[in-house]
Amino acid sequence: MKNKFISFYAAGASIVFAAALCFFAAELYSEYKNGEMRCQRRFDHMAVSIRDNSSPSAAVGSTDDFAALLMTKNGDVIYSFPAGSEDTPDSKLIKNFERYIQTDSGTVYISAAMYLLRPATVASAARISFMIVLIVTVITCILIFYNALSGSRETEDEDGTEADSASETEDSGVISYDEESGTDSADDEENPDTQAEEPVPDDGENLQSEDDAGEKPLDDTDSGMPDEDSADDSAGEIYDEDENSGIFTLSEDINTRDNFMPRLNSELDRATASEADLALFIIKIPGIEADEEFARRTAEYLTILFQVRDLIFRFSSDEFAAVKENMNLDQSLSFAEKIHEDIVRLSGNESQKCFIGISTRTVRIVSGERFLHETEEALVHAQEDEDSPVIAFRADAAKYRKFLETE
Repeated sequence: MKNKFISFYAAGASIVFAAALCFFAAELYSEYKNGEMRCQRRFDHMAVSIRDNSSPSAAVGSTDDFAALLMTKNGDVIYSFPAGSEDTPDSKLIKNFERYIQTDSGTVYISAAMYLLRPATVASAARISFMIVLIVTVITCILIFYNALSGSRETEDEDGTEADSASETEDSGVISYDEESGTDSADDEENPDTQAEEPVPDDGENLQSEDDAGEKPLDDTDSGMPDEDSADDSAGEIYDEDENSGIFTLSEDINTRDNFMPRLNSELDRATASEADLALFIIKIPGIEADEEFARRTAEYLTILFQVRDLIFRFSSDEFAAVKENMNLDQSLSFAEKIHEDIVRLSGNESQKCFIGISTRTVRIVSGERFLHETEEALVHAQEDEDSPVIAFRADAAKYRKFLETE
């Protein structure tokens, strides 16, 4: 939205600047085009006033039209402008007039050099154009200052959020994963020179788990899960049973892994264009392939929870993948904790395992392959960490900004 406003404002400011310049040029052209006729009328009016025995000062009036003016009567100077000057300037912007007039008191000689382009008109047009340009320039400077101030505040808020998240996760467990060495490290920030294989730097990116989400009682109504009767009635619309293997398979209503990458790339492009958040979940439920009823109820629950069937995919016999729009990392962790609790409760077995890996696109431009790789890495760590079945891949914002600057 901000980029669109800047584009519209830049176009509007350019139009105003061009209009101010055109106004100035048009004023000068009009003045010069009508200058000779105006000068002729002005000189004739002055000559008639002198012939009617008006005083020279009264006949001349304003001197804005004159570059020089000389009046003599019977050889004696009775009026000169500028005072004491008897020279007549010569220029393409000046029109010279001479005339002898017979009056009751003698012969009056008038010599006038008149402006075809009056300095007063030039100054007036320039003043108006300058004020227009000045106003737009001041507004532009204010907007630049405001944007710079907003950007610095956003950076401070983001750095503060990262610091708060880092302090919070010291208790709940933050995992930094070095993909080049394949080892876990708690001080990955000491290696700032590593770069990403994809457009986003991956060294120093954090895998974070949130284990402190509070538990609350869950029933079928609160979790958004249908009751057993409605789930059994609707399950046949979503799943078909493979009679040979005894393991349920998804019908054509739910996407398979073959359709995953094209749809993921499409959603990433859309989120990048609109600067929106996007989250990817991979949910692994060991043993679900052996319990058809549990599998059906879980699939129905995920369909209701994620709302958009086209963004839910079957990865393997015990894995689901789902894409959630407009959800940042912190929201995704809370959302995944709820999914984990609901699936364990839905299984009816408190020891049922469920692992969830998460990655988000927030403020990054990332490819679908990279996005999937991050989520799979998070899922691997979730399976390795006994205390954190839900782990999110957190990108290092500072290193990402540094990466963009080097690009």
